[in-house]
Amino acid sequence: MSSVSPTPDSSQPESSSNNETNGDLALDGNSPQELITFTESVFQQLQSKFDDLSTNLVTKIDEMGSRIDSLEKSLGELLQQAEPEEIINEEKKSI
Repeated sequence: MSSVSPTPDSSQPESSSNNETNGDLALDGNSPQELITFTESVFQQLQSKFDDLSTNLVTKIDEMGSRIDSLEKSLGELLQQAEPEEIINEEKKSI
């Protein structure tokens, strides 16, 4: 009984070549248990990658939220600074 590697990268070319030659994974000499083990391994790797991407996405969203908050604060400060200047300019125009 041959051992199936848990990494899909090393086994994908082998599986794809077997699929091309005989069209059926069950006919390439792998036992059902090996196929189950391989499938579970691929699923675990995909789940791990999905979890990493999800974590990265949440981190990026949090960073973007912080930047937006900072931008809103800066705009508020600019508006507060601009208001007194507008009042002074209007008073000068009326004189």
